[in-house]
Amino acid sequence: MNIKIRHQFSEETAITKLIDFVSKIFKAAGYTFEVRTVSNLIIMEFTDGC
Repeated sequence: MNIKIRHQFSEETAITKLIDFVSKIFKAAGYTFEVRTVSNLIIMEFTDGC
């Protein structure tokens, strides 16, 4: 399963903060995942079944 998050940020610090924020939510729930970024898209691919 994966989640795609579209954003309009151009600064890397803003993108990193968004990734950290969303990652903390899923990590707190016990999920493991990998994160990739492509231009204005953040892709979170979960390694476990959700």
